Amino acid sequence: NLDRNVEKLTGIGIDKVVLQEKLLPALPQLARLNSSSLEATLDVLCEFVGGAQLAIPVILEEPVLLSFDAKEHIQPGVEFLVVMNAMPDAAAAGALVANAPGLLKWAIEGSMHERRQAALLGGMRRSAASSVAGASR
Repeated sequence: NLDRNVEKLTGIGIDKVVLQEKLLPALPQLARLNSSSLEATLDVLCEFVGGAQLAIPVILEEPVLLSFDAKEHIQPGVEFLVVMNAMPDAAAAGALVANAPGLLKWAIEGSMHERRQAALLGGMRRSAASSVAGASR
């Protein structure tokens, strides 16, 4: 996987030396990330911020973004960022992230927290409903 992942990252323009000296030490799991998942994440990141040249500094500042799944983490994080910042669209959020990459990580974490809370509340509601139904018998 590492060779394929390195190929994908150099393919968008990340220098191999920078990759070895900066990216790999910050994200050692790059060696075992699924190449298809990494490619999907790169595609979403590049499209979101406005192209590979704008995505490179984002990736170098927040390498952990590469470890997030495109559909499960990045896209919901983008939606969270748009809503929480009352932005007109994802393009505006992408421009913001291109200048402050940490915001996307924050948004992904916020989205994940929100989904965990919703699942917890849903479980509590089902449990309460079961208790009420059981008590009424």
